[in-house]
Amino acid sequence: DDIVTTNGVPVSQLGKDSYTNVTSSQAKGLAEKMYTGKSHLITGAGWDRTIGWLVETHNKTIQQVFVDSTDWGNYSNSSFTATGTGSLAKTGAFGNNTKSNNIFDLAGNVDEWTSENYTGDSVAYCVTRGGWYNSHSCTAYIRAYTTDDTNFAAVTGFRVALFL
Repeated sequence: DDIVTTNGVPVSQLGKDSYTNVTSSQAKGLAEKMYTGKSHLITGAGWDRTIGWLVETHNKTIQQVFVDSTDWGNYSNSSFTATGTGSLAKTGAFGNNTKSNNIFDLAGNVDEWTSENYTGDSVAYCVTRGGWYNSHSCTAYIRAYTTDDTNFAAVTGFRVALFL
């Protein structure tokens, strides 16, 4: 396994495997361990703000973020040509095709657990954001809801928010 860990704590590195097959509750615990007291699972508001920042800085367009991220991320129908598109890839494997403002893989490759919760019809849902490599319709902005936090584990990773 190519996932880099130090004493059981995941380390996010360019060119390494994405940490997948993780439940929402496991992702929360791992994110908090990365930088004790300084990190946690990204919030839904944090994800939204990151998307807004990408559009404001003109590194991505509304079209690329809200409607169709296939020219920006690793999807089954990515508009760029590279060996391995449409299959799980190492972090940042497609360089500038999946990077904006030095953020890799926000669109495609794996969808990501957030700390966002949604309650509808008296049912609590866990929320993932972004799309995954074998999808062709999930944009960087999409929210997916599941009542079972293991439902998307095979294609789901997580993103850490760091506070200094």
